[in-house]
Amino acid sequence: MMEPWKLLANLDAAAAQWMILHRTSALTAIMRLFTTIGGPTGMVILGVIVVGLLWWRRGRRPALTVAAALIGSSVLNEVLKAIFHRARPTGEWLTQASGHSFPSGHSMTSMAFFLVLAVVLSSEGAARRARPLIVAVGILISLLIGGSRIYLGVHYASDVLAGFIFGALWGLICLRFAQRTATR
Repeated sequence: MMEPWKLLANLDAAAAQWMILHRTSALTAIMRLFTTIGGPTGMVILGVIVVGLLWWRRGRRPALTVAAALIGSSVLNEVLKAIFHRARPTGEWLTQASGHSFPSGHSMTSMAFFLVLAVVLSSEGAARRARPLIVAVGILISLLIGGSRIYLGVHYASDVLAGFIFGALWGLICLRFAQRTATR
């Protein structure tokens, strides 16, 4: 049985190699777009717009739930980066990156934000029947954002996977808290 750390190192190496072999100029442009959307500036702009629209159309609770998912995942990400201090991958980067690598902030914040947003948007009326599709689209956007970080060479696959896991857990905590406080 392979040790877990060696398994992760093999995953990281295989994912990086696969991405390098499949780089094209068109795909690089698409991945840069997704990494911009999932970056701090993109998520703040998107967050302000979405939270504002939710507040206006659905009220305070859904808006605050989405805001808590975004802000909380950003704070948790900084705490985890400060604990782990993992260096970024070496090699050619196709975009700028700074700070520590683990976990991927793009992956973590996008997963928390889009997961919670998808559940909030599909919580009422006709959208409730489409919840699986809406949640799948939210997760797909997050997967593309996280995948862009591996593709562009600034994160290991394990950084991205950890970001997805922590982001999903934080998103579920936010949804559960909103659900519990709604019944009071």
